[in-house]
Amino acid sequence: MKKLLILFICLVISGCVTSAPRPHLVAFDEVDFLPYAGTGTGKIIGQAFLKTRGGDVKYGAGNEVMLVPNTPYTSEIIDAMVDNVLMEVPDRRYRKYRRTTRADGQGNFEFNNLPDGEYLVGCNIQWEVGGKHTRVTGAYAYTRVSIEDGKAVKIILTR
Repeated sequence: MKKLLILFICLVISGCVTSAPRPHLVAFDEVDFLPYAGTGTGKIIGQAFLKTRGGDVKYGAGNEVMLVPNTPYTSEIIDAMVDNVLMEVPDRRYRKYRRTTRADGQGNFEFNNLPDGEYLVGCNIQWEVGGKHTRVTGAYAYTRVSIEDGKAVKIILTR
């Protein structure tokens, strides 16, 4: 009986341990990022929202919207976010190529002065679901977008 109790306690404790962050499988290569280092005349105008199963719209109001160059390294990060996988902290050099802004009350956002190229744009949209036990639900909305110098592109972030 004592051994059974000890086994049960070990199982309960091991269930509380979270898994370690997944290491990056793709190495950071700054050469991939260099075309995105400066400024340009491109622009992204967008709106971030998700629809519930019942058809309600949940906007990314006040949420951070992230813009990164579309590289193998950033694709791995975005894929992990979409799959809700915790990854190791990105290479510190990555930060200088990551741009962020905040969506307004209707989920609208804008990025200006972008060099031409391929980008990934994403926003985590979550809300509380009431009832007997309140819980948080939502998802990571993202898209890929190409920018040409001097042009504005309109996008929708949803799933």
